[in-house]
Amino acid sequence: MLKQGRGGILNVSSGWGVTFIPGIGIYAGAKHFVTAFTECLRLELKGTGVVVSQVCPGPVDTEFEQVAGNPTGRDIPAFLTISSERCARAALRGFEKDQAMITPGFAIWLLILVGRASPRWLLRLCYGWIGGWLRGRQTRSTPGMER
Repeated sequence: MLKQGRGGILNVSSGWGVTFIPGIGIYAGAKHFVTAFTECLRLELKGTGVVVSQVCPGPVDTEFEQVAGNPTGRDIPAFLTISSERCARAALRGFEKDQAMITPGFAIWLLILVGRASPRWLLRLCYGWIGGWLRGRQTRSTPGMER
């Protein structure tokens, strides 16, 4: 791509790649890596003709939740979920426009924007109760982990 002076890389991160919440630490950490790697690579390749972007969707209507599980046991609100087709179209449209970070779906875009603009101490305060709630839920549902 560098020799040709054109090409592109579109990485798939997640909304969780720019923020955090208890219960998905490994997933969020992996997506933070994708986000940081993509941002660094984008800057390193600036001016070369190689486009580097990332798509950071929220919930997409795929089998992901069935495979990965949902630590809350609650359904994701329908207004947050987008179809895989909509996600793919938005990702390609943003990529063609050389957007650094593509966030399909208005509701998730707004939530990510608010999360990124919020100070970490405020996010820790707001999310703090979730860790204990999830731990209690896991303790109740896992034999031998009762107190």
